Amino acid sequence: MDIKGVTNNFFPISGGTQKSSKAKKESSVKSDKFEISNEARVLQTTGANSIKDLSAVQQKIADKYYDQPEVIAKTAEAVLAEIAKQ
Repeated sequence: MDIKGVTNNFFPISGGTQKSSKAKKESSVKSDKFEISNEARVLQTTGANSIKDLSAVQQKIADKYYDQPEVIAKTAEAVLAEIAKQ
């Protein structure tokens, strides 16, 4: 028996033949595209407002607004209501 080595001429049983490399490249050329949702556009335009809101929250934390028992109770109720929705 004479073994000559391994070659690159492997053809899968299901395919039967091998496409040329040029045909492979042409058939695999695809174009990319992306879309921006309306929600993303809204978020993009309201980004400056988010920074202002963050500043207001930071100031309330500094003023210990969130340490008040009424605020803690209201926040807990809102969290529980949100969990109940799910």
